Amino acid sequence: MLVALVGTEENEIVGHVAVTNLEPAERRRMELSRLFVSPEQRRHGVGAALVDKVVDYATQHKSDLALEVVDDRSGTLVFYEGQGWRLTGRSSAGWRLRDGSRPNLAHFEYPFR
Repeated sequence: MLVALVGTEENEIVGHVAVTNLEPAERRRMELSRLFVSPEQRRHGVGAALVDKVVDYATQHKSDLALEVVDDRSGTLVFYEGQGWRLTGRSSAGWRLRDGSRPNLAHFEYPFR
């Protein structure tokens, strides 16, 4: 993990996000991961603010930025598309859920241009 960020409200943590390095080669590629916002704080800008901080961090480090999320038809895909992320593909996860199934993943990249 390169960095972890938290969102706070009245000195309480209400969200977090992590940034990891996908490719330590000459062309840096970071991944936004583990974005979580407490249920009572959703739709109040906490998630968007955390994503903006990750985009700023990647920009400062001249890095491409990607993410993958479970494609469960929740509002997650709409959230990232609304933040300007571009859907680049879908795949089956290399890991399994508790019931033994492999979830479908949606892959996104942030278009810095």
